[in-house]
Amino acid sequence: MTEPLKNPGLPPEDDYWLGIDAAPAASADQRPCLHIEDIPDVEPLDAQFGAWPLKNVPEALFEPLFGQPEADPDRAADSGAAEEAAPLKTYALIDAAKLHAGFDGIRNCGLPFRCLFQGEAAKELKDAAPYLVELAPDARFTRTLFTHIPDAPAHLSTLHLWHRNPGIFIRSRADFDAVWKHFRKFTRIRDENGKWFFFRFWEAATAQAFAAHADTIELAEAMLNDGSRPGQTWILISAGAGKATACKYCVDHRAVPAKPPRLTSEVLAAFDCEIEAEQDAQDIAAALELVSSGAAEPNEDSLRSSLKALRKLGFSAAGKRQEALSLFVRASLSGKHRGASEILHKTEQGPAIRLWHLKNLVEGKE
Repeated sequence: MTEPLKNPGLPPEDDYWLGIDAAPAASADQRPCLHIEDIPDVEPLDAQFGAWPLKNVPEALFEPLFGQPEADPDRAADSGAAEEAAPLKTYALIDAAKLHAGFDGIRNCGLPFRCLFQGEAAKELKDAAPYLVELAPDARFTRTLFTHIPDAPAHLSTLHLWHRNPGIFIRSRADFDAVWKHFRKFTRIRDENGKWFFFRFWEAATAQAFAAHADTIELAEAMLNDGSRPGQTWILISAGAGKATACKYCVDHRAVPAKPPRLTSEVLAAFDCEIEAEQDAQDIAAALELVSSGAAEPNEDSLRSSLKALRKLGFSAAGKRQEALSLFVRASLSGKHRGASEILHKTEQGPAIRLWHLKNLVEGKE
Protein backbone atom coordinates (compact mmCIF):
# COMPACT_ATOMS: atom_id res chain seq x y z
CA MET A 1 0.00 0.00 0.00
CA THR A 2 1.24 3.47 -0.79
CA GLU A 3 0.20 6.87 0.54
CA PRO A 4 1.24 10.29 -0.88
CA LEU A 5 3.78 12.25 1.12
CA LYS A 6 2.62 15.86 1.49
CA ASN A 7 5.78 17.28 3.08
CA PRO A 8 8.67 14.93 2.47
CA GLY A 9 11.40 17.18 3.92
CA LEU A 10 14.06 14.64 3.01
CA PRO A 11 17.71 15.35 3.78
CA PRO A 12 19.85 14.46 0.74
CA GLU A 13 22.12 12.15 2.73
CA ASP A 14 19.11 10.02 3.68
CA ASP A 15 17.64 9.80 0.19
CA TYR A 16 18.50 6.59 -1.63
CA TRP A 17 16.68 7.55 -4.80
CA LEU A 18 18.38 10.92 -5.45
CA GLY A 19 21.63 9.19 -6.29
CA ILE A 20 20.46 5.96 -7.82
CA ASP A 21 20.76 7.11 -11.43
CA ALA A 22 24.39 7.92 -10.81
CA ALA A 23 25.12 4.52 -9.28
CA PRO A 24 27.12 2.10 -11.46
CA ALA A 25 24.91 -0.33 -13.36
CA ALA A 26 25.28 -4.04 -12.82
CA SER A 27 27.52 -5.71 -15.35
CA ALA A 28 25.86 -7.94 -17.93
CA ASP A 29 27.25 -11.09 -16.29
CA GLN A 30 26.17 -10.07 -12.78
CA ARG A 31 22.60 -8.95 -13.40
CA PRO A 32 20.45 -9.54 -10.29
CA CYS A 33 17.16 -11.36 -10.66
CA LEU A 34 14.35 -12.74 -8.57
CA HIS A 35 13.56 -16.39 -7.94
CA ILE A 36 10.09 -17.34 -6.72
CA GLU A 37 9.38 -20.64 -4.96
CA ASP A 38 6.11 -21.82 -3.41
CA ILE A 39 6.14 -23.49 0.00
CA PRO A 40 3.02 -25.72 0.10
CA ASP A 41 1.03 -27.25 2.97
CA VAL A 42 1.61 -24.41 5.40
CA GLU A 43 -0.73 -24.54 8.40
CA PRO A 44 -0.54 -22.45 11.58
CA LEU A 45 0.17 -23.90 15.00
CA ASP A 46 -2.84 -24.56 17.19
CA ALA A 47 -3.17 -24.25 20.99
CA GLN A 48 -0.96 -27.36 21.36
CA PHE A 49 -2.86 -28.55 24.44
CA GLY A 50 -1.11 -31.56 25.95
CA ALA A 51 1.83 -31.31 23.52
CA TRP A 52 5.44 -31.21 24.70
CA PRO A 53 7.80 -29.83 23.69
CA LEU A 54 5.82 -26.98 22.16
CA LYS A 55 6.54 -26.12 18.55
CA ASN A 56 7.36 -22.51 17.77
CA VAL A 57 7.23 -22.73 13.97
CA PRO A 58 5.11 -24.90 11.63
CA GLU A 59 7.11 -27.79 10.19
CA ALA A 60 6.77 -26.58 6.60
CA LEU A 61 8.29 -23.21 7.54
CA PHE A 62 11.07 -24.18 9.93
CA GLU A 63 13.73 -24.89 7.32
CA PRO A 64 12.90 -21.85 5.12
CA LEU A 65 12.90 -19.57 8.17
CA PHE A 66 15.64 -20.96 10.39
CA GLY A 67 17.62 -23.50 8.37
CA GLN A 68 21.29 -22.95 7.52
CA PRO A 69 22.18 -23.99 3.95
CA GLU A 70 25.46 -25.70 3.23
CA ALA A 71 28.25 -23.37 2.12
CA ASP A 72 28.77 -23.03 -1.64
CA PRO A 73 32.53 -23.46 -2.34
CA ASP A 74 32.37 -21.41 -5.55
CA ARG A 75 30.53 -18.58 -3.82
CA ALA A 76 32.91 -18.67 -0.86
CA ALA A 77 35.90 -18.33 -3.18
CA ASP A 78 34.25 -15.42 -4.98
CA SER A 79 32.94 -13.40 -2.04
CA GLY A 80 35.40 -14.21 0.70
CA ALA A 81 35.36 -16.85 3.41
CA ALA A 82 34.38 -14.45 6.21
CA GLU A 83 31.19 -13.26 4.50
CA GLU A 84 30.21 -16.78 3.44
CA ALA A 85 30.69 -18.03 7.00
CA ALA A 86 28.18 -15.52 8.40
CA PRO A 87 25.01 -17.41 9.36
CA LEU A 88 21.65 -16.59 7.86
CA LYS A 89 19.64 -14.55 10.32
CA THR A 90 15.86 -14.35 10.48
CA TYR A 91 14.04 -11.04 10.72
CA ALA A 92 10.42 -9.98 10.69
CA LEU A 93 8.97 -6.63 9.71
CA ILE A 94 5.92 -6.31 11.96
CA ASP A 95 3.10 -3.79 11.65
CA ALA A 96 2.38 -2.67 15.22
CA ALA A 97 -1.19 -1.84 14.21
CA LYS A 98 -1.83 -5.59 13.90
CA LEU A 99 -1.06 -6.06 17.60
CA HIS A 100 -3.81 -5.28 20.11
CA ALA A 101 -1.30 -3.50 22.38
CA GLY A 102 0.47 -1.75 19.50
CA PHE A 103 4.00 -0.70 20.43
CA ASP A 104 3.75 -2.34 23.87
CA GLY A 105 3.31 -5.69 22.12
CA ILE A 106 6.60 -5.12 20.29
CA ARG A 107 8.40 -3.76 23.34
CA ASN A 108 7.53 -6.86 25.37
CA CYS A 109 8.48 -9.38 22.67
CA GLY A 110 11.83 -10.19 24.32
CA LEU A 111 13.73 -9.89 21.04
CA PRO A 112 15.89 -7.17 19.42
CA PHE A 113 13.67 -4.64 17.63
CA ARG A 114 13.78 -1.13 16.13
CA CYS A 115 11.22 1.12 14.48
CA LEU A 116 11.76 1.95 10.81
CA PHE A 117 10.56 5.48 11.53
CA GLN A 118 12.66 8.04 13.38
CA GLY A 119 12.13 11.27 15.29
CA GLU A 120 8.62 12.61 15.76
CA ALA A 121 7.14 10.07 13.34
CA ALA A 122 8.40 7.21 15.51
CA LYS A 123 6.79 8.78 18.59
CA GLU A 124 3.49 9.85 17.07
CA LEU A 125 2.94 6.67 15.03
CA LYS A 126 4.47 4.17 17.46
CA ASP A 127 1.29 2.07 17.64
CA ALA A 128 0.95 1.83 13.86
CA ALA A 129 4.60 1.87 12.76
CA PRO A 130 6.70 -0.92 11.22
CA TYR A 131 9.30 -2.60 13.46
CA LEU A 132 12.24 -4.74 12.46
CA VAL A 133 12.49 -7.71 14.86
CA GLU A 134 15.27 -10.30 14.89
CA LEU A 135 13.56 -13.63 15.49
CA ALA A 136 14.85 -16.63 17.42
CA PRO A 137 13.43 -20.13 16.84
CA ASP A 138 12.91 -20.72 20.57
CA ALA A 139 11.21 -17.39 21.40
CA ARG A 140 7.62 -17.24 22.61
CA PHE A 141 6.94 -14.26 20.34
CA THR A 142 7.99 -16.40 17.37
CA ARG A 143 5.41 -19.01 18.39
CA THR A 144 2.72 -16.33 18.69
CA LEU A 145 3.41 -15.13 15.13
CA PHE A 146 2.70 -18.62 13.76
CA THR A 147 -0.25 -19.58 15.96
CA HIS A 148 -3.98 -19.35 15.26
CA ILE A 149 -6.62 -20.51 17.74
CA PRO A 150 -10.04 -20.04 16.08
CA ASP A 151 -11.93 -20.30 19.38
CA ALA A 152 -9.88 -17.55 21.02
CA PRO A 153 -10.76 -13.85 20.64
CA ALA A 154 -9.34 -12.63 17.32
CA HIS A 155 -7.86 -9.49 18.90
CA LEU A 156 -5.87 -11.42 21.55
CA SER A 157 -2.50 -10.86 19.88
CA THR A 158 -0.49 -12.06 22.89
CA LEU A 159 -1.90 -15.52 22.13
CA HIS A 160 -2.04 -15.71 18.35
CA LEU A 161 -1.21 -13.53 15.35
CA TRP A 162 -1.26 -15.76 12.28
CA HIS A 163 -4.74 -14.67 11.19
CA ARG A 164 -3.74 -11.00 11.45
CA ASN A 165 -1.03 -11.25 8.74
CA PRO A 166 1.23 -9.10 10.93
CA GLY A 167 4.10 -8.67 8.47
CA ILE A 168 6.79 -10.29 6.35
CA PHE A 169 9.78 -12.50 7.15
CA ILE A 170 13.33 -12.01 5.90
CA ARG A 171 16.47 -14.17 5.73
CA SER A 172 19.80 -12.38 5.35
CA ARG A 173 23.47 -12.71 6.33
CA ALA A 174 23.52 -8.97 7.04
CA ASP A 175 23.49 -7.86 10.68
CA PHE A 176 20.59 -6.07 12.34
CA ASP A 177 21.89 -2.53 11.78
CA ALA A 178 22.58 -3.16 8.08
CA VAL A 179 19.12 -4.62 7.46
CA TRP A 180 17.45 -1.76 9.35
CA LYS A 181 19.37 0.89 7.35
CA HIS A 182 18.52 -0.92 4.13
CA PHE A 183 14.77 -0.99 4.78
CA ARG A 184 14.81 2.63 5.91
CA LYS A 185 15.54 3.55 2.29
CA PHE A 186 12.16 2.30 1.15
CA THR A 187 9.73 3.80 3.66
CA ARG A 188 9.26 6.62 1.13
CA ILE A 189 9.61 6.30 -2.60
CA ARG A 190 9.02 8.33 -5.77
CA ASP A 191 6.69 7.59 -8.63
CA GLU A 192 7.36 8.26 -12.31
CA ASN A 193 6.47 11.94 -11.88
CA GLY A 194 8.78 12.53 -8.92
CA LYS A 195 5.95 12.51 -6.36
CA TRP A 196 6.84 11.06 -2.98
CA PHE A 197 4.81 8.29 -1.35
CA PHE A 198 4.87 6.47 1.95
CA PHE A 199 5.48 2.86 0.98
CA ARG A 200 3.98 0.27 3.36
CA PHE A 201 5.94 -2.66 1.92
CA TRP A 202 5.81 -4.53 5.25
CA GLU A 203 2.12 -5.24 4.74
CA ALA A 204 1.76 -8.85 3.66
CA ALA A 205 -0.69 -8.07 0.85
CA THR A 206 1.64 -5.42 -0.63
CA ALA A 207 4.67 -7.69 -0.47
CA GLN A 208 2.74 -10.50 -2.20
CA ALA A 209 2.77 -8.38 -5.36
CA PHE A 210 6.50 -9.05 -5.69
CA ALA A 211 5.78 -12.75 -6.12
CA ALA A 212 2.69 -12.41 -8.30
CA HIS A 213 3.37 -9.56 -10.75
CA ALA A 214 6.28 -9.21 -13.19
CA ASP A 215 5.85 -5.42 -13.21
CA THR A 216 7.30 -5.24 -9.69
CA ILE A 217 10.54 -7.11 -10.38
CA GLU A 218 12.93 -4.13 -10.57
CA LEU A 219 11.66 -2.68 -7.30
CA ALA A 220 11.76 -6.13 -5.69
CA GLU A 221 15.37 -6.63 -6.75
CA ALA A 222 16.39 -3.31 -5.20
CA MET A 223 14.65 -4.16 -1.94
CA LEU A 224 16.12 -7.67 -1.69
CA ASN A 225 19.68 -6.46 -2.30
CA ASP A 226 20.90 -5.39 1.15
CA GLY A 227 24.57 -5.71 0.25
CA SER A 228 25.02 -9.16 1.79
CA ARG A 229 25.84 -12.22 -0.25
CA PRO A 230 23.69 -13.57 -1.85
CA GLY A 231 21.10 -11.01 -0.72
CA GLN A 232 17.79 -11.40 1.04
CA THR A 233 15.07 -14.01 0.84
CA TRP A 234 11.57 -12.91 1.82
CA ILE A 235 9.08 -15.46 3.14
CA LEU A 236 5.57 -14.22 2.38
CA ILE A 237 2.75 -16.10 4.08
CA SER A 238 -0.76 -16.41 2.65
CA ALA A 239 -2.57 -17.29 5.85
CA GLY A 240 -5.89 -18.04 4.16
CA ALA A 241 -4.39 -20.02 1.27
CA GLY A 242 -2.34 -22.46 3.35
CA LYS A 243 0.91 -21.69 1.57
CA ALA A 244 3.92 -19.42 1.66
CA THR A 245 6.14 -17.98 -1.05
CA ALA A 246 9.90 -17.48 -0.95
CA CYS A 247 11.20 -14.51 -2.99
CA LYS A 248 14.96 -14.84 -3.33
CA TYR A 249 17.53 -12.37 -4.65
CA CYS A 250 20.18 -14.01 -6.80
CA VAL A 251 22.53 -13.37 -9.72
CA ASP A 252 21.68 -14.31 -13.30
CA HIS A 253 24.83 -14.55 -15.43
CA ARG A 254 22.92 -14.23 -18.71
CA ALA A 255 20.58 -11.27 -18.09
CA VAL A 256 21.12 -7.69 -19.18
CA PRO A 257 21.43 -4.66 -16.88
CA ALA A 258 18.23 -3.05 -15.56
CA LYS A 259 17.31 0.61 -15.26
CA PRO A 260 16.74 1.98 -11.74
CA PRO A 261 13.35 0.92 -10.30
CA ARG A 262 10.45 3.34 -10.06
CA LEU A 263 6.99 3.30 -8.47
CA THR A 264 5.24 3.08 -11.84
CA SER A 265 1.52 2.97 -12.51
CA GLU A 266 1.91 -0.73 -13.32
CA VAL A 267 3.54 -1.36 -9.93
CA LEU A 268 0.79 0.58 -8.14
CA ALA A 269 -1.83 -1.47 -9.99
CA ALA A 270 -0.09 -4.68 -8.92
CA PHE A 271 -0.13 -3.60 -5.28
CA ASP A 272 -3.81 -2.65 -5.50
CA CYS A 273 -4.62 -6.03 -7.03
CA GLU A 274 -2.94 -7.97 -4.21
CA ILE A 275 -4.46 -5.78 -1.49
CA GLU A 276 -7.92 -6.35 -2.98
CA ALA A 277 -7.29 -10.12 -3.21
CA GLU A 278 -6.19 -10.23 0.43
CA GLN A 279 -9.26 -8.28 1.56
CA ASP A 280 -11.50 -10.61 -0.45
CA ALA A 281 -9.89 -13.66 1.16
CA GLN A 282 -10.56 -12.23 4.62
CA ASP A 283 -14.16 -11.36 3.75
CA ILE A 284 -14.78 -14.83 2.32
CA ALA A 285 -13.26 -16.54 5.36
CA ALA A 286 -15.47 -14.49 7.68
CA ALA A 287 -18.58 -15.29 5.62
CA LEU A 288 -17.80 -19.02 5.50
CA GLU A 289 -17.76 -19.11 9.30
CA LEU A 290 -21.51 -18.43 9.13
CA VAL A 291 -22.11 -21.47 6.92
CA SER A 292 -22.73 -24.93 8.36
CA SER A 293 -20.01 -27.47 7.71
CA GLY A 294 -20.73 -29.51 4.57
CA ALA A 295 -23.24 -27.05 3.12
CA ALA A 296 -23.10 -26.83 -0.67
CA GLU A 297 -23.95 -23.12 -0.82
CA PRO A 298 -22.64 -20.55 -0.47
CA ASN A 299 -19.13 -21.71 -1.26
CA GLU A 300 -15.89 -19.83 -1.86
CA ASP A 301 -16.52 -19.34 -5.57
CA SER A 302 -20.04 -17.99 -5.09
CA LEU A 303 -18.85 -15.64 -2.34
CA ARG A 304 -16.10 -14.31 -4.58
CA SER A 305 -18.71 -13.62 -7.27
CA SER A 306 -20.85 -11.87 -4.65
CA LEU A 307 -17.96 -9.60 -3.68
CA LYS A 308 -17.42 -8.69 -7.33
CA ALA A 309 -21.11 -7.86 -7.63
CA LEU A 310 -21.07 -5.77 -4.44
CA ARG A 311 -18.27 -3.61 -5.85
CA LYS A 312 -20.38 -2.92 -8.94
CA LEU A 313 -23.31 -2.06 -6.69
CA GLY A 314 -21.35 0.72 -5.02
CA PHE A 315 -19.86 -1.04 -1.98
CA SER A 316 -16.33 0.25 -2.61
CA ALA A 317 -15.40 0.69 1.08
CA ALA A 318 -13.93 -2.55 2.45
CA GLY A 319 -15.79 -2.41 5.77
CA LYS A 320 -19.23 -1.84 4.22
CA ARG A 321 -18.57 -4.50 1.58
CA GLN A 322 -17.67 -7.07 4.24
CA GLU A 323 -20.80 -6.20 6.25
CA ALA A 324 -22.96 -6.45 3.14
CA LEU A 325 -21.56 -9.88 2.29
CA SER A 326 -22.08 -11.14 5.84
CA LEU A 327 -25.68 -9.88 5.98
CA PHE A 328 -26.39 -11.26 2.50
CA VAL A 329 -25.17 -14.71 3.56
CA ARG A 330 -27.26 -14.61 6.73
CA ALA A 331 -30.33 -13.56 4.73
CA SER A 332 -29.75 -16.35 2.18
CA LEU A 333 -29.37 -18.99 4.89
CA SER A 334 -32.72 -17.94 6.36
CA GLY A 335 -34.53 -18.11 3.00
CA LYS A 336 -34.52 -14.36 2.34
CA HIS A 337 -32.19 -14.38 -0.64
CA ARG A 338 -34.59 -12.60 -3.02
CA GLY A 339 -35.41 -9.82 -0.58
CA ALA A 340 -31.73 -9.26 0.20
CA SER A 341 -30.90 -9.09 -3.50
CA GLU A 342 -33.63 -6.52 -4.13
CA ILE A 343 -32.31 -4.30 -1.32
CA LEU A 344 -28.73 -4.46 -2.57
CA HIS A 345 -29.77 -3.55 -6.14
CA LYS A 346 -31.46 -0.31 -5.06
CA THR A 347 -28.43 1.70 -6.15
CA GLU A 348 -30.32 4.98 -5.89
CA GLN A 349 -29.78 4.54 -2.16
CA GLY A 350 -26.35 4.83 -0.59
CA PRO A 351 -24.54 1.78 0.85
CA ALA A 352 -25.29 2.79 4.47
CA ILE A 353 -29.06 2.96 3.85
CA ARG A 354 -29.06 -0.40 2.06
CA LEU A 355 -27.09 -1.97 4.90
CA TRP A 356 -29.69 -0.65 7.37
CA HIS A 357 -32.53 -2.22 5.38
CA LEU A 358 -30.56 -5.46 4.95
CA LYS A 359 -29.95 -5.69 8.69
CA ASN A 360 -33.64 -5.13 9.38
CA LEU A 361 -34.50 -7.88 6.90
CA VAL A 362 -32.14 -10.33 8.60
CA GLU A 363 -33.52 -9.45 12.02
CA GLY A 364 -37.12 -9.81 10.82
CA LYS A 365 -37.98 -6.13 11.16
CA GLU A 366 -39.10 -5.72 7.54
